[in-house]
Amino acid sequence: MFERKSQLLGSGTLPAMVMALLIAASATAIADGGGPICVSTGGDYSGVVGQPVELNAGSSTNGDDGVIQGYYWDWLGDGVFECVSLPKSTHTWHSAYSGTLTLYIWDDHNDLGVGECAINITGPKNTLTATLKSNADLHVCGPRCYHTGLAFPSASTLATTVPGSTFTVLDAAGEAVAYENTTPPEGCAQVVCWPLYMAGTYQVKAVGTGNGPFELTICALQDDVVVAEKTVAGTICEGETATVKVTGSYADGKLAVAFDEPTFSPGLCVEPSEISLVVTAGSTYEVPLTIREAFVRAPLTSVAISNEDIAGSVNKVAAGTIKFEPQNFDIEAGSEAKVTATIPVPMAFMGKATGSIVVTSTNGARGVVKLTISTPGKCSPHCNGPIPVTGLVGQAVTFDASGSYDPDGWIELYGWDWDNDGDFDQYIDQAQITHTWNAPFEGKVRLIIFDNDDMCADDYVNVTITAPAP
Repeated sequence: MFERKSQLLGSGTLPAMVMALLIAASATAIADGGGPICVSTGGDYSGVVGQPVELNAGSSTNGDDGVIQGYYWDWLGDGVFECVSLPKSTHTWHSAYSGTLTLYIWDDHNDLGVGECAINITGPKNTLTATLKSNADLHVCGPRCYHTGLAFPSASTLATTVPGSTFTVLDAAGEAVAYENTTPPEGCAQVVCWPLYMAGTYQVKAVGTGNGPFELTICALQDDVVVAEKTVAGTICEGETATVKVTGSYADGKLAVAFDEPTFSPGLCVEPSEISLVVTAGSTYEVPLTIREAFVRAPLTSVAISNEDIAGSVNKVAAGTIKFEPQNFDIEAGSEAKVTATIPVPMAFMGKATGSIVVTSTNGARGVVKLTISTPGKCSPHCNGPIPVTGLVGQAVTFDASGSYDPDGWIELYGWDWDNDGDFDQYIDQAQITHTWNAPFEGKVRLIIFDNDDMCADDYVNVTITAPAP
């Protein structure tokens, strides 16, 4: 199997896409150094599938004698770079490829040089094809964070595709149909075709979007001839992931592919999914929770439970304050565990606070319980008007009532009585407002607020408006 001996961006300190963006941004300007870096890629290159190609950037020069920090090669023209510390390096392609090699060179003055050359690799075309028939989403993830398929559920996964890879939706007649990155209609098949430019392990995933049957067929082809094939069929639950690992290598002119048996993600269900408590300040409450493995296929390992801040306008039940018994346990596939959550309510608590309890397992399952605690009855809002305001005739003055709050909800309306005559002149749904006086004024402005329970409170602001200096 092919092994890398140099640092690969994307598995090091900087994600590959981030590095690519930094390089692209820097390519338009030399940083702070002085002399330019003149990049020599060593000419155009050609090679054969499965055999290392020697590359030499040793003819590159640095105009200010800076120390070169790294040579960054983009082997596939996809914006993912591999860093090597020496001007000479080797790289092996495991499928036929023709394209452009890009090389960036950085020095210790943060100067950048850019060069390009052609690369042509001849030999067999080695590809991986995955076909999914199901109400599920198909994803193929490969080395260097590559992904092809529907929008991946994890935001941290780089959406980088290998050049030449395709994702197609086919109807029952085998005709391609348009799709909008959502699960295709029932009866359609999703197909990913991916050139195996790199040997290594690929993960083919079916992510359930509903409960029902699925059929996943994976083929490895050399010059369009099937050399290995595996079909996995069964049922899949909504939210469940079925994964088949495919390991490809190339030696002695032949593509070799090994399939692992499918693995299924565990399902985690917590009951109740929402908790709403009416509480007395200074009291402690015990709430039972039931945690289940929902997919009846894989156990939940090292289950841990924690609470995020249960926060309101006045105070909160801080993260880590709620105690859970038991804590850190395993649940067999299809089984459940009973847990007691002990919730202490602060002595000064008033109004309403919301947050969540989070349950996780080390094998990737996660469940969330929404938690709301509130004191009895409805709380009046607290009206905190601005500090004394001064201004000049004819100039707008800003009033900020954002210090007002409602302990058990939110403020819906702010009313302003600019001359304090008992009639409110202006109502808005924002805390900030401006007002202009056309004559000198010294007195009070009245503010009234209404919360979502139609309860109100008011306050006064001392205002002094003077004429501009002559």
